[in-house]
Amino acid sequence: MSKQIVRLKPDVRSDQILSAAIRVVKRNGWDGLIRDRVAEEADCAVGTINNMFDTMEGLRDQVMKRVILLIETGDHCDELIMVVATGLGSGHAEAKKAPRMVKDLALLMMGRD
Repeated sequence: MSKQIVRLKPDVRSDQILSAAIRVVKRNGWDGLIRDRVAEEADCAVGTINNMFDTMEGLRDQVMKRVILLIETGDHCDELIMVVATGLGSGHAEAKKAPRMVKDLALLMMGRD
């Protein structure tokens, strides 16, 4: 029996992919954010990710923005804070734009002030 293709509106699909990417990051860390893993987690084709985010850097930027928003709104799980810490350590532009409170949590996680 073949799998039925479900077509979602672009904003719904984008949210689904970002949620899947965050689950991948929680499990595998920032460096483990790989397009194939995200596609498998989101149950979509790799091409869908390419169409929604253009590049892997585009996906990473959107994931970082979403992670920062989650932390700002109260999700202070260690895995998410480590994503921002890793982003700060690597000079990721979106991580550097994070609010002071989020950066402070990330720096504490890294053991620095």
